[in-house]
Amino acid sequence: MPTIVYHVRLAASRVVILAALLTVLTGTACSGPVGDASGNAAPDTGPVDACAQIPAGDVAGVLGPNSPPQPTAEGDVTSCTWENPDTSQSITLEIRPAGTAPGGKLPDPDPAQSAQPLPNADDMLLVGGDQVEFAAGDRLCFLQVLTDEAQKDKDRDTAVRLAQAVRDRL
Repeated sequence: MPTIVYHVRLAASRVVILAALLTVLTGTACSGPVGDASGNAAPDTGPVDACAQIPAGDVAGVLGPNSPPQPTAEGDVTSCTWENPDTSQSITLEIRPAGTAPGGKLPDPDPAQSAQPLPNADDMLLVGGDQVEFAAGDRLCFLQVLTDEAQKDKDRDTAVRLAQAVRDRL
């Protein structure tokens, strides 16, 4: 009987050692961005998955049943479009690279785009009549909601609400 207990303890100690070794080897890979000497996290400067920024439930709340999100990327600019195939209603989010909105501030608007400040939307602009331009961290972003031509104000309010949520995530 003592031999069995010895083998069980030996096997258990090997499992503990293996688990500790795996924790050491994989712990840094799961810890997020590496920080600098002061402990501050390194900024994320790579492309952002635009499709991951708006939860499926929020999209369905606006569009109803919708097709899978359609991601696109051109360099470090990513975008995602969600569409209800029955109604052609859609939501489109575009996220520009890090540094395109330094200090979380929007760049000066292009006069050709007829950008207008949005009431009740801190540091957001209405661009081209139906796109909301905003900064999320140091990234310039655009969000457009198209559900009903007759209810542009409702679409604009929805776009502002979604943009605020995206800003909070990034």
